[in-house]
Amino acid sequence: MSLITEMGQVYKRLVEEGLKDRDALYIAYIQTHSNPDRVDALLGSREFRRQMSFFIGRAVELVELVIREHFRPLRDRLALHNTIANCLDPVHLLKLASTDPGTHASHLEFRRHFEARRNLGIAMQIYAIEKYDPEYWVAKDLEHIEALCWERVFIPSVSQTVWFATQVRDADQPTGTIRLAFDKRRINRQTKVIRAQMGQLKVDFMMCRAVQMKKNRRFLIYVIDRRKRLFSTLLKLERGRTLRDRRGWKYVVVGVQTGNRVRTATRADAEEFLKFTQEKLWVAPLFHEEDTSPPNPDSDKHYWDRKIIGRLHRADNGRVVCGSTEQLVTTIRDHLNDKFTRTKRNHEMYRHLQVLGQIGPLWFPNTRDHLKALKSVRLPGYAVDWHSGEVKNSLWNWWLSQL
Repeated sequence: MSLITEMGQVYKRLVEEGLKDRDALYIAYIQTHSNPDRVDALLGSREFRRQMSFFIGRAVELVELVIREHFRPLRDRLALHNTIANCLDPVHLLKLASTDPGTHASHLEFRRHFEARRNLGIAMQIYAIEKYDPEYWVAKDLEHIEALCWERVFIPSVSQTVWFATQVRDADQPTGTIRLAFDKRRINRQTKVIRAQMGQLKVDFMMCRAVQMKKNRRFLIYVIDRRKRLFSTLLKLERGRTLRDRRGWKYVVVGVQTGNRVRTATRADAEEFLKFTQEKLWVAPLFHEEDTSPPNPDSDKHYWDRKIIGRLHRADNGRVVCGSTEQLVTTIRDHLNDKFTRTKRNHEMYRHLQVLGQIGPLWFPNTRDHLKALKSVRLPGYAVDWHSGEVKNSLWNWWLSQL
């Protein structure tokens, strides 16, 4: 927001000197943002305005996504000002963001001023990320890694549907017994007798890939795409974490097959599979690196996985681009616990709490904690105390209802 203030001042001076709006916006951005590679200098004002308009639209979508998926009970309070919701012109948004409404303006004008700054700030964050590591590159690299996995790890053209039944408890406890079978009729026969003793059962299937470990022994693996979308990228940056996992994937070791029989995989099996992938998959152009990141303070103490981090080397116009990558390995039991438990171990609840702690006070402030250096920015009047027990309990109960 401080940069937006500077941009507004430079823009106003350039317009007064006779420059067109589009050119003044472009030069104001270049003059106020550090740019050691001079990537922006080759873009031109027309393309810069077009890209910024697109990213402002993405910013509007992200704000609406946060309200809809994380803060829906508060949606009427947090709804965007109509002007800002429909403003995709970076020139107009910069004018709104850099014009002080004055101390005697209405609360709606305060909100419009703040939201113009917020949305333009988010758009410029997205622009910076996309400039150096665009989503297209991330997706293309993961497409390459997927091909390497089929070459080096999985049995080509083989898939196996694995049905599972698991006990889902009402209390905040891990899932109970897990049973596996290769068809639904068998799993139904296995669970019919014990259903009364086991209580509520969840019956579903996973489409798995097969890995030949030994002559008569296969691991059945369910693969989850973990490509970091833009909002997850922004959230991670706001949490002060490094972007080591934009190119991410997760292996769930579901079962161990011997002949026509299958048993539930254990953590020891997952450790064995992790070692297997490190030997078979993590060779050029995938390179393993030591994990020097600090422990995640938001993780639940019962959460369990194993990971390998590194980089994928890819040729690009005579240079080598090294995209950061992360592979996770876990078991079906841990995966189902992360999916069904009603504590912060549940991945959905874990994400909700991160958004509540980081994005709520930042994008919808109720205090001046993030605005101390910006005297011209008034509080937008959302009147949501993100630290109050009432707000936390209301959101927690709604999150639980959505599981």
